[in-house]
Amino acid sequence: MTKEKMSLEDHVRNAIENAIIDGYTPEEVNAMLRQYGGATEFRQLCVWEGTSLGDNDALDFVEWCEAEFGGGRIKFEEPVTTKEGRVDLFFRIHEADIGKFAAPRLQYGMRWWEDVRASEGENSVYSAEVLARYPIKEVDCC
Repeated sequence: MTKEKMSLEDHVRNAIENAIIDGYTPEEVNAMLRQYGGATEFRQLCVWEGTSLGDNDALDFVEWCEAEFGGGRIKFEEPVTTKEGRVDLFFRIHEADIGKFAAPRLQYGMRWWEDVRASEGENSVYSAEVLARYPIKEVDCC
């Protein structure tokens, strides 16, 4: 019998979402992340489907996100055009700031990359090149 695998990002995301549901503030979650992991990287990939930069540039987007999500740091990756012609924005959230994004991002339709891929199954709207650039990392579950 083989264990089901769950991505490391899913483990972290679930822990953060549970902490927020339990009433911890984003600041408390960020403090816990710093204490127990020294979160220093932009690992959580986020997708804003059906959204383009328009007349703005990546810096405008980063500044808007930081203002909109209480100072949460992001790193813009790229706009991606799907096989269907839709433009999606790909960006990463700093590990220490995931708590600032976890719940508020939902009102904008921003999704974790792992969730996007899981809901697509074998029929991805993204090219093979995009899928290769953004692989889903898996770890042994529980």
